[in-house]
Amino acid sequence: MPIDFINRHKINKIAFRLPNVAFFLSLAYAARDSIWSIYLDTFMNNEVYVGLFTGILTLISVVLFFFLTPIIERYREKNTYLWGAIGLLIGYFIFYIAGSMKVVIFASLIYIVGRVFHTVSQGILISDSCAKKDLGKTEGYVYAIRNIGYMIGPLLGGFIAGKLGIHYVFIFSAVFVLFGMTLFRLAKIKEINHHTKDDATIKGSIMNMKNFFSKKRFTLLYAVSGGISLYWGMIFIYVPLYILKSGYGEHIAGIVLFAVSAPLVIFEYKVGKVADIYGYKRFFIYGYLLLALFSLFSYFSGNIIILIVCLTVGSIGASFLEGTRESFFFLNVTKSEEEKYYGPFITHTDSFSTIGKFAGAVFLIFFPLKAIFLLTSALMLIFTVLSFFVRQKKENSHKLHSNP
Repeated sequence: MPIDFINRHKINKIAFRLPNVAFFLSLAYAARDSIWSIYLDTFMNNEVYVGLFTGILTLISVVLFFFLTPIIERYREKNTYLWGAIGLLIGYFIFYIAGSMKVVIFASLIYIVGRVFHTVSQGILISDSCAKKDLGKTEGYVYAIRNIGYMIGPLLGGFIAGKLGIHYVFIFSAVFVLFGMTLFRLAKIKEINHHTKDDATIKGSIMNMKNFFSKKRFTLLYAVSGGISLYWGMIFIYVPLYILKSGYGEHIAGIVLFAVSAPLVIFEYKVGKVADIYGYKRFFIYGYLLLALFSLFSYFSGNIIILIVCLTVGSIGASFLEGTRESFFFLNVTKSEEEKYYGPFITHTDSFSTIGKFAGAVFLIFFPLKAIFLLTSALMLIFTVLSFFVRQKKENSHKLHSNP
């Protein structure tokens, strides 16, 4: 079914079609991410090295956002979205045939470039497809559909790894990307190429970043938005390793990540709808508080069943944060600020994922692997406190109740 970007106020049409494409890419991402740390551990045999390596890769991704965003802005989002998918395909194929760490590093760089192109392009396409007053609802729906892919992907990844071998997960991920590319090519997209700008240069990007962080409200929003990325960065790297080294197989790791993603599918769209009414601040606070509490409970879990329950209930808090963080950004910027600062803002995903992976790796030098849940809990508590300082522009609020 084609995507109609002209009727920007018909959210049911816009938000229904683009996520159909993103769903397959989410399957590919999630299947790969669910076994990524286990795959790397076959080459490194050390969770600290795995954490450091993944942290370095994510840091490279942050740098690429600075250098590639000006390039992406010079072209139509439809084209850059497809270029990103091609980069993913190449990366998956090389991962499948890799026999040494050097080849894995080469494939990782190609994969990262593709993922950056895809992330930036998709964010712009979604934000341009609806009215601001309905953005929270639209983002909530988009993320909910994507999270179905993120929920099913680990289950498939774990099953394939357990039955066929880890390398075959990359083949299946490539197939999902091909499905997504095919749907996207068939969709008749009305392109909104408003990002072709005279200052779309690396120098302009650096100046934008400097200006972005010079504004206190943007710096706070960047930090609060990044907390959930830090959480997922730690969960997807260290939890599969913890499960595997506790004597369970890859399929159990897939089941755990499947269960953790389920609350996002159930609650995220509803959160997006009510966030437009009640305001975003309370969802930031409650979301991080839930993650902090149930990460702590996970540390004291005595068996795999209790661990799954703790992580799953904690993910209800994640559903409060995933879609709302980007919606909150768009609701609190002007159109000119959106064009200038969306690139710097979106780097929060990889920036904080990098911090989480590095923090976990350093922490594990001194503590056992299970203690990663204590670190996660402490960090989520910090973001809970930061959320109390979030403010929303009154002119962008409608029917908002008082924030806590």
